[in-house]
Amino acid sequence: MIQKIKVNYYIIINIIIEKAAPPPKKKKKKKKEPPFIVPDWAKDLNVLIEKVNNMKKYVGIYKDLGLDEEFKNKAKEQLVRFGKEVPFRKEEEETLRKLEEERAAKKAKKKKK
Repeated sequence: MIQKIKVNYYIIINIIIEKAAPPPKKKKKKKKEPPFIVPDWAKDLNVLIEKVNNMKKYVGIYKDLGLDEEFKNKAKEQLVRFGKEVPFRKEEEETLRKLEEERAAKKAKKKKK
């Protein structure tokens, strides 16, 4: 009889624990934003800088061109983004250039030996 009570006691405790502890919540997956597609004209850094300078000029004379405030606001948002993009791309190109120089120097050393 004592064993029967112990078994029932353990069963009751397990049932209580299962009811008391809610199942863990599933984490909601965040929607991934699609990557920004770089236009063909923006792949070359010099062309990109030229386009940014042209856009700055257009923003300066948007009223003379008959453009509205919405164009000006969107263009300024893009100019801010490209203002960050240009130095980043310059730094990236400089890093790649240095890596290529180091590789060439290592190859030259191996050929001499």
